Amino acid sequence: MSRFIDLTGQKFGRLTVLERVNNCKYYKPHWLCRCDCNNKIIACGSEIKRGNIKSCGCLRKEIIIKKSTKHGHSIRGKMSKEYI
Repeated sequence: MSRFIDLTGQKFGRLTVLERVNNCKYYKPHWLCRCDCNNKIIACGSEIKRGNIKSCGCLRKEIIIKKSTKHGHSIRGKMSKEYI
């Protein structure tokens, strides 16, 4: 049996681990985490430690918005005065 590692108070990416919650059906420990955007999620400890989960989903949204904006003057299809 593996040794229990307490993740409480540690920060992984944008997530800060608050407390341990019940195990999943595969007996993997899950943790309640607070994201920097103030949302709370429950995530598997091994996924957090590996870096597979870095935020509540807000990071993915920011990356998509950044990649879809070509020049920085267009927000949701509307061009700025400077660009026009």
